Amino acid sequence: MKLVRAITPEEANARLDAVRDYAVKLPAANGKSASIGCCWGGARSFAWAAAQPALKGAVVYYGVSPPSADLARLDAPVLGLYGSDDARVNATVGPAQAEMKKLGKAYDVHTYEGAGHGFLRQQSGRDGANLKAAQQDWPRTIAFLRRILE
Repeated sequence: MKLVRAITPEEANARLDAVRDYAVKLPAANGKSASIGCCWGGARSFAWAAAQPALKGAVVYYGVSPPSADLARLDAPVLGLYGSDDARVNATVGPAQAEMKKLGKAYDVHTYEGAGHGFLRQQSGRDGANLKAAQQDWPRTIAFLRRILE
């Protein structure tokens, strides 16, 4: 955690840009890219989509939303996947949703009842709510990525 928190947004974006530049040139690549992340990585996925215009989309698993001012730069659609029992993260979703709607940008939000933060990682938790969320969101994630990347 200490190392992750020391990475500035600019450094994270530069590293993600380098990975993207490499990946889109691989022989199996089609030149399109998207981001996906969980928790801190989910927040980075969302923020990077606002900073990297070449991305075709971003998937956010229970990551906080970027500041409203950054959302104006975002052109890619965003798929947001959240547990209903995650007050810290969810406090940022409504304002981002409202701003994205105002800007005419695609932000598809799904909140899973009873699921908590980290539900994809901790599927055995929350009396089955985390597993149910994971079972619903993973196919949704794959469908989103196929739609934007094919």
